[in-house]
Amino acid sequence: MLVIASRPAQALTFDDAEIAGGLDMRRLMFAAAVIATCAGQARASDVAEAIIDPIAEAMALDGLCDALKPSEAGLVAYLAKNGFIEENAGPEFKKGTPLRDFLDMRAAEYELQFRGLSEEGRCAKGRYFFGPAGTKVPGLLIGN
Repeated sequence: MLVIASRPAQALTFDDAEIAGGLDMRRLMFAAAVIATCAGQARASDVAEAIIDPIAEAMALDGLCDALKPSEAGLVAYLAKNGFIEENAGPEFKKGTPLRDFLDMRAAEYELQFRGLSEEGRCAKGRYFFGPAGTKVPGLLIGN
């Protein structure tokens, strides 16, 4: 059993079946887009949680809603708006780094939170927050 704690008062547990079943190709592609487009030399402690958290939430909704897919252009625009530049895409988002671990941990937390919703509800949430006219990060997710 794996235990992930994001904050001292919260802990999530995952059994082996959830870990094995949690990775799909779309989610890996979304993570690859983050790696390919994020800025370079920032450390997890230097990057505001407010910048990374919406990406994690969108990753979770992408993995749970077949009608949505990530928009690389939307991700690049969001990161550029927050001071990340594509040319410095770098080692901090590689698997095992603190920033990537934080991103993956938050996505797993959101995924567990959203599993209680119907697929229609998850898709509606994704469109509302991250669709072309999204209220959190417009254009991060688009329709399939």
